[in-house]
Amino acid sequence: MTITRSLSDIANSIEMPKIRCSRYNRTRRMGVDKLINQYGATTLLPDLGPMLVQNCDNAQTHNYAKCDVFYP
Repeated sequence: MTITRSLSDIANSIEMPKIRCSRYNRTRRMGVDKLINQYGATTLLPDLGPMLVQNCDNAQTHNYAKCDVFYP
């Protein structure tokens, strides 16, 4: 069973979640408050990933070079 959490679910426990690109090994921390203001409190973490990489040239490819994010 997979548990999907929203930004509001993590707001009280994580102030600055780590967001990492699975392809290019880039790591960034973003404030939950900023993410909620930009994407909404009900945004689910799996849905947030594509939103964060939408401006990356490699996010739209369909091969091994595709950019993606995860939350370590």
